[in-house]
Amino acid sequence: MHFCRPCIHTLLHACPEVMCVGPGAYSTQFTMERTIGDLGQEIWQPSNPFANLAQHALRHSQVNALKSIYLNLDPKAGFHLPKSATNLGNGYIMLWPRDRYPVQIPEPAADVLSWAVNLSKIRRWGRVQLSNGQIA
Repeated sequence: MHFCRPCIHTLLHACPEVMCVGPGAYSTQFTMERTIGDLGQEIWQPSNPFANLAQHALRHSQVNALKSIYLNLDPKAGFHLPKSATNLGNGYIMLWPRDRYPVQIPEPAADVLSWAVNLSKIRRWGRVQLSNGQIA
């Protein structure tokens, strides 16, 4: 294995990585070239283009950080739930997969649930989005 050149060895991992994350150009080249092109169009001071470019890049990153922290700052990013999701309120969202039909609860839990909410069957959900955005 130590005789194998690193570039040849990398080819062995190319196909599995493409299956996991897609072609390399989708995740590396296009994103960087698009960002450079967008920032390059915003240069207005030909006397000092790099300082101007750095200021624009800094401003874009600050605005993006604020939009990711405070979602209501971005009116274009309307949050739409998937058709299969259920909003529980307070930032909690039930996500698929889920049981197609309600199932009977085992006996000790069934007594407590029927006493608390008058139910003996429930529909189990596979995932939940927490109020902080994490999916459990």
